[in-house]
This record gives sequence, structure tokens and C-alpha cells, in this order.
Amino acid sequence: MRYLPFVLLSMLLLCGCDLFRLRDTEAPETTDPPLWNDPTSWDNCRQNLEYCYEDDRNAVKYYGLFTSGFSFHFDPQDSLDFNLNGPLSRSQEQDLLFNLHEQAGHLDVSLRNLPGQADDIGPSSARIIRGYTISRTRSGDPEPKHYSGRMELRFVKSGAWWYIDRWFDYRSASDSLSWGNLKHEFLQ
Repeated sequence: MRYLPFVLLSMLLLCGCDLFRLRDTEAPETTDPPLWNDPTSWDNCRQNLEYCYEDDRNAVKYYGLFTSGFSFHFDPQDSLDFNLNGPLSRSQEQDLLFNLHEQAGHLDVSLRNLPGQADDIGPSSARIIRGYTISRTRSGDPEPKHYSGRMELRFVKSGAWWYIDRWFDYRSASDSLSWGNLKHEFLQ
């Protein structure tokens, strides 16, 4: 009985605030994430890579793009500049992408064919070289930040699906920011 006034006062205070008031539901996101393609071709796998960078709702699928022995190789100059001692693994890639989406803002990725760089496509492996441009836009930043360079992706087919086995990054110029620069900014 001696706690009754305290209980009644607590109930009165809780009822007086909006803690128990019904609230409106949040509106759902108005756009769907880019469609995820089953990686039944190396090109679908490549497209899924772009989707993972451009929309954080696809980030949970990123790990599945790579073989268990996957490695990302920084441009040699980036390795020297950042004092890196080796390539990134599949699990480091996944962690990096989560950090990137949490902190980087919006990303637009554009991959393009390069003149004189023919794709080497076989029945169970593929090697492609693409030029890339990435624009990173964060709220509060006056201008987007741009990254550009060349990438070499090596794919392997396992069963019916294709996976990325190796990823090599190359700067487009000595003073440009590369995909490796972007990755290094968000490594933890």
C-alpha cells in the first residue's frame, strides 16, 4: 500500500504524455531497389555489382557476388600511398560496402567499354576491362566527389551462376581518385 501513490502518480504521468498515443505509420519507400538479376551470366553478375553500390537495399546480397577466394587488388600507387599490405577479401568487401552506405551518401556508378579492350569470354571464365566513373553525393556537400579509372574483373562460373573471383583497380591518372581511394576511405 505504501507504493500505491507512487504507482498512481507514475501512471498519471505516463498517460499525460504521448507515449501511448497512436501514431501514423511511416510512408513506404516510393522506389523499388534496382532489380537483382540471377547471375546466370557474367554480365548479370557485373550489373548486380553496380546495383549493390547504387542502392543500399541490395548491399546484403553483395557477399554472394564473390567466390570464397575473391580478392580486390588496389592500384599499385594506392597500395604505396595507403601503406596497404595486400588485397581485400570477400568479407572485407562486405564490411566496406556496409560502411560505405552508412557514411558515404548516394553513389552513382557508370561502367563503360574501353576502345581496344576486348572482353575475353569463355564457357566457365570471363575477363573484362571497363572504365568507370563514380559520383558520391552527400547532403551538405556543395559538389559531388568523383572517382574514375579502369577495372579488370575476372569471373568464374560455378554450376549455373557466375561469380567475381578477382578485381583489379587502376587509376586513370596519377592525380585522380580511384575506386580504391573510395574503398580506402571507408575501410575500418
